[in-house]
Amino acid sequence: MLETLGLFTSREAAATTMAQMPRIEPGKIKAIAAAPLEEAKFTPDVIIIEDRPEKIMWINLAAIHETGGRSSFNSAVFQACCVDVTVIPYLTKEVNVSLGCYGCRDATDFAEDECLVGIPFERLGSILESIEALSKKAMVQARGKRTYSQFMKSELSAGSNVANYLPPP
Repeated sequence: MLETLGLFTSREAAATTMAQMPRIEPGKIKAIAAAPLEEAKFTPDVIIIEDRPEKIMWINLAAIHETGGRSSFNSAVFQACCVDVTVIPYLTKEVNVSLGCYGCRDATDFAEDECLVGIPFERLGSILESIEALSKKAMVQARGKRTYSQFMKSELSAGSNVANYLPPP
């Protein structure tokens, strides 16, 4: 199927991808339930958020806000919801980000400017606390684009052609 869809150039490449797909041990889970978080009548194992990259970036920074370090994301750009942001966070207890996949791009209203993050529920409290802390200074500063604004002012006052720095329309 993966080769037929054009996702991989050969059956071997598709088979390699499938062989490396993280899986939950058969029989370990009896049932799966999904619901919007505000409507869930159960405590979830994983929370999935679909949003723009900048917001997912802040969530990821919040996940390492207290400990520092770097994040590594695990994805085959296939099985984004099914594996990347559910199974991987469930198994590893770590936040995982996905750019999406063929399935969510083809079968849902997932927008081209969105991506996903899976958060293990037990990490949610500390991540929310960190987002609150980040929102007081770091988010305000980054979104204010002070450095960019200063650069543009200095370029304009020096007579530079600002069009050289702007992306094409």
